[in-house]
Amino acid sequence: MSIFLLVDFGASRVKYAAFDAVSGKFRNEGDLPVPRPLRADGVFYEESPELLKETFFRACKKAASGLSGLSGVMLSSQMHGFVVLNVKGEPLTPYISWKDERSRLSLPGRESAFGVLEKRLGRDYRRITGMDMRSCFPAFNFAALARKRKLPRKCRIASLPEWLCAACGNDAGLVHESVFAGLGFYDLAKRRVSPDVYDAVSDYCGSKPSFGCPVSESVPASTLRLGREEVPVYAGVGDHQCAVLGAGNISGKTLSVNVGTGSQVSSPGLDLGRAEVRPYFEGGVMGTVTHIPAGRALEVFLGLFGSTASAELWKRLGRLKPGQALSCGLNADLAVFPSARGYKGGGALTGIGETFSRDAYLCALVKAMAVNYAAAEQLLSGGKLRRAVFGGGLARKIPALAGAFEMLTGVKTSVYSGGEETLRGLALLALKACGAAPDLAAASKLLRVKGDGK
Repeated sequence: MSIFLLVDFGASRVKYAAFDAVSGKFRNEGDLPVPRPLRADGVFYEESPELLKETFFRACKKAASGLSGLSGVMLSSQMHGFVVLNVKGEPLTPYISWKDERSRLSLPGRESAFGVLEKRLGRDYRRITGMDMRSCFPAFNFAALARKRKLPRKCRIASLPEWLCAACGNDAGLVHESVFAGLGFYDLAKRRVSPDVYDAVSDYCGSKPSFGCPVSESVPASTLRLGREEVPVYAGVGDHQCAVLGAGNISGKTLSVNVGTGSQVSSPGLDLGRAEVRPYFEGGVMGTVTHIPAGRALEVFLGLFGSTASAELWKRLGRLKPGQALSCGLNADLAVFPSARGYKGGGALTGIGETFSRDAYLCALVKAMAVNYAAAEQLLSGGKLRRAVFGGGLARKIPALAGAFEMLTGVKTSVYSGGEETLRGLALLALKACGAAPDLAAASKLLRVKGDGK
């Protein structure tokens, strides 16, 4: 049997399933909540590595229920978080999430870690890494951490999937470059840790950490014991890239709009040099605009009406029409978090008049999101890509988003409706890993579903 366990470790849920690479069928699908954070106060966001490990093991066991002859575990994960490990692979720190922004905190009489490193790296950082500097990146949060806390001379900065692989045993220290790049040290052109970024961080905090080894293909990175079986765990991939792949996007032909807790607009296989760039699969890259406000920001705006009203407002969002949203006279700024794209000190709502209503308020939120996605399309594609695939739970929950985007851009738009994008992306990687498909394009044809790009 060619049965793979699929686990997507997101920011709020851990989704899992078993996938039969011969029949193309999914089994034992489900999800688990992510453990509650140890600390979450608006600046710090820390989670227990042990609880994260236990949740991963539980997900694997549930996905494997009643099955044997397992071929491997395919793992995707949230990015831009890290834990510091000792030489034995044991945690020295909590897992510090992408929601953490300690690098912005000023020390007594001194500038913040992010402020200092921005001055030294700011002009070159995007050229090196493909990314704009953000205070939530592990490179800068590690600098802030190590400046205040003495760490062993030999320590390792590890992403979430690297820690999970280390916890399994027989860890080879491998990680897919889509995750590794999220640590903030990666020279995308040279496919290695950037000496400029590394030296800047090291000079600031005095620590000289090591890293795992980035790879561009899905390869076994550790081994998980399930019952009597020793199951290979493949190097973890980024959940963003995995969702883009799983939604049926075609490199160089479709634009991806992924709408969830945050949102991203991406162009796999196309980089016009005007937006950020990330590693993709099979050694490729994708242009991307990230940190676009979405579900996390909507929770703030809807929460203003109280928790009881919030549930009803979510339902009303799902009933809005595209034209209704775009014709709204109200304008919303959804950038309520410092790391959000376009952040100017907080969110806002303008244009309020005597005829203000809740539906108008909701229309303003949808319009703001669609306008953000349309602006990203211009950066990434400039009209070159004439098809877009909307994916993510919120894209299905608020159909007006895709319709409003199509009205604004003229780009033919579909909404992916084939189940969880990340799990399907992992299944496509499994098809290639076991030799059922020579590449991901061929794997996509084997597992085509409604909503795929064409």
